[in-house]
Amino acid sequence: MRVPPNHPVERTAHSAGSVLMRGSLSVGRRSPGAFGIMEREIEQMFDFVMTYTQCFKITYLVIAILFICFYGWFAIYIFISAEEISQKRSQSFSWRWHQIWVNVFGQFLGWFVGYFVFKKALLHGVDTFGALDYLALVITFLGMSGYLPTVLAKWQPRA
Repeated sequence: MRVPPNHPVERTAHSAGSVLMRGSLSVGRRSPGAFGIMEREIEQMFDFVMTYTQCFKITYLVIAILFICFYGWFAIYIFISAEEISQKRSQSFSWRWHQIWVNVFGQFLGWFVGYFVFKKALLHGVDTFGALDYLALVITFLGMSGYLPTVLAKWQPRA
């Protein structure tokens, strides 16, 4: 009867005395070559993932900036009728400025929270979402669609 070595990790995967486990995978030195994966392939996969991540971040940022600017400037024309705009516009410049920054903030909040929601969904899957993740998803939807300022305005406490 043959006794297995005390330190199978120190043995090479291709040696005659490698310890075989169920499934015929030899337990040898823990290097990428021991399992048929070359270091070069691992580096290429890592570079691809890092490039993909950077492309995702840049693309997301560009799209977010475009939508934030669009909704910030044009949200009053989207959500308010022409009659109301003409009445409010005659009041002051401050009303217009207030509408712009409120809509920009709502869009920014939606896209900011959305980044983390999408990142978690891509990395871990939607099945790992909890109650706070679904709340963040609602904030993302309301912010990106331009309805976050309206919803927050409706929840103001009454005097």
